Amino acid sequence: MTPSEMKAARAPFQQAAATATPDGLRSLDFRCPEDGLMRENRVLVDLLDMWAQIGVDVLGRMRAFNRRRCLAPIHLDQGLTA
Repeated sequence: MTPSEMKAARAPFQQAAATATPDGLRSLDFRCPEDGLMRENRVLVDLLDMWAQIGVDVLGRMRAFNRRRCLAPIHLDQGLTA
């Protein structure tokens, strides 16, 4: 699939339900040729955008998690310091 292709999710992805609408996949492709051959290929995928397309607000969930988190000092044993 090329970065410009649109594809509908037909199966759940990491516990998120499938959608009926086509989603775009934003990615960057870094290729490292060596001596005329492909030595390495790295593909970075914009997962935050993908989650937003299927209705999951990842950053909003992180903000909510951090609001509920205990911010009390952590006491360490055996002379360790934080």
